[in-house]
Amino acid sequence: MVPRAFIPLTNDAFFHVFFARHETLLLRMLEAVLGREIESLTVLNPQLAGEVSSSKVIVLDVLAKLGDGTQVNLEVQVEAPDGLEPRFVFYCARGYTKQLLRGEDYTELQASVLVVWKVKPLFAEVEAFHSVYELRERKTGRLFSEALA
Repeated sequence: MVPRAFIPLTNDAFFHVFFARHETLLLRMLEAVLGREIESLTVLNPQLAGEVSSSKVIVLDVLAKLGDGTQVNLEVQVEAPDGLEPRFVFYCARGYTKQLLRGEDYTELQASVLVVWKVKPLFAEVEAFHSVYELRERKTGRLFSEALA
């Protein structure tokens, strides 16, 4: 008997195809991670990207939009290469800034959330299974904005 090939969910292409084709599973997973009920979900990049130019291009694993307008970038990250933290900030900020066209009002902006499935912890000293990073005032801990998380 020939053993079946095993493709782990942590494979970028498999991760993308699996969640882009199984939106109900994606919806349930995001509800569990975000801790809220999601009324609707649209996968904005259902196709895998082809070849890209030599300029800085990011290819998100899954890009989705929730019914309330929140944009969710869903990433799987197996390794922890140098520059991972700035990369995550870049992904989240890019999702936020790309929402507006010239002349549109800032009040039209919706939250941009980056959900990262990590095989290994991002920070060794953080023992939590689930972490949320937000914009907060350093001394008081007061939440500045829920726009990026």
